[in-house]
Amino acid sequence: MPVTRNHRPLALCAAILATGALAVTACGGGTASSHATDRTSGDVETAAFAEPTRDEWVAAANAICYRAEAQASSVYASLGEDPDAATFEQVYRQDLLPLIQVQIEDIAALEAPADRQDDVDDFVTSAREAVAEVQQMDAIDLQSENDPFTLASIQARKLGLSCGDDEG
Repeated sequence: MPVTRNHRPLALCAAILATGALAVTACGGGTASSHATDRTSGDVETAAFAEPTRDEWVAAANAICYRAEAQASSVYASLGEDPDAATFEQVYRQDLLPLIQVQIEDIAALEAPADRQDDVDDFVTSAREAVAEVQQMDAIDLQSENDPFTLASIQARKLGLSCGDDEG
């Protein structure tokens, strides 16, 4: 059975969880510190960078998603309108699933605001579990309405991620 543009439940996960370049720097990434010299005593003080705000984290994560959506769209365009199941499976496994995996790791690498870290960790865990489930699926399952990324997609929206939102 051909896979049509209207019948691709796992395609949404590619749009939502596809990859982009690392955006760690957009959030100030990590726990780097800067040094300042106290002008009166000459002592060197270490001041940690402030953690990103929720808005900064969402912007960085969405930037990853938006770049990924462009890559996924290009892959889908190369498939044509009605690829057969074998072609879809091959492209999904070789091109789209790796995009999803990299994007998950790119988002996981972003420094999240402390009050959102548990939610981000839950999202990343759900997304990784969905990838593991998809890796076990056969061609027919890949075309089914059962989308292993449903929970991760819900969690992404709760975190404020708007990319890949199939409701718009």
